[in-house]
Amino acid sequence: AVVQPLAPTDKPLPVVNFIQLGNLGVIRCRSCLTYINPYVAFSEGGRRWICNMCRNPNTVPQEYYCPLDANGLRRDLFMRPELRNASCDFLAPAEYMVRPPQRP
Repeated sequence: AVVQPLAPTDKPLPVVNFIQLGNLGVIRCRSCLTYINPYVAFSEGGRRWICNMCRNPNTVPQEYYCPLDANGLRRDLFMRPELRNASCDFLAPAEYMVRPPQRP
């Protein structure tokens, strides 16, 4: 099998809209700035998440909080593409842009 990073796929990437969370922005590790992803672990009933890159515990913002089920998974897991897909497109607030988007 041949593995090609960023190769075209048959399905479009899921879109994650963090703009809906208001001033919260994209959820990132406060230590290494890794984006929240399917490989983080949630603890303390869903109030904290452990970064899979640096193992730093992070507080889950109130706007993003969801309780965990009996298996330790978020109850909204299937409504959160960023927690189910290794690749996704993030719609981020304007603060994340250095300049306005350019036409291709």
